[in-house]
Amino acid sequence: MTASNAETVPATDPLAPIAAALFRDMGVDGVYARSALYEGVIEKLAAFISAQRDPKAEVLRFPPVMSRRQLEKSGYLESFPNLLGCVCALHGTESAIRSAAERYKNGGDWTTSLAAADLVLSPAACYPVYPLVASRGAIPGGGLILTSPPTAFAASRRARWIACSPSACASSCASAARSRSSCSATGG
Repeated sequence: MTASNAETVPATDPLAPIAAALFRDMGVDGVYARSALYEGVIEKLAAFISAQRDPKAEVLRFPPVMSRRQLEKSGYLESFPNLLGCVCALHGTESAIRSAAERYKNGGDWTTSLAAADLVLSPAACYPVYPLVASRGAIPGGGLILTSPPTAFAASRRARWIACSPSACASSCASAARSRSSCSATGG
């Protein structure tokens, strides 16, 4: 939310002034640009967390998208299909893609030409970890310590990026065990 639309938030919301300083509206509820103030706090928090991290931890940074096939294999669709965000794209020949653009130019709906891509928005920070760990083979006797920033996407009434708590990721490890992978979820 920006200072310009802070007035639309009920006056009883004590966080409205803070939100206005941290975020900038991007036209869709739950999707915001982050201000320098917000990024500065995050950077300092990340540095503090990194200083506390177990030196044996493997640090991983994932993009905000992951393989749709890997997500399907994880069983996510059976548990939380209502929270999934799928990436769609214009596919086909150049003329088919140009036709969709032309339809929009003429006031039509270009989105009818979209098809699901091979990507989904990562629903939890740990989901991309499972196939990576499984591809390595047997887990060492002492286990693994992996760390990744806890940013994920969950669709709801308002689309939003959420922070995945370590306990939520750790509970998801039960499903990872079924696919012969494992994780130790930590924030940072």
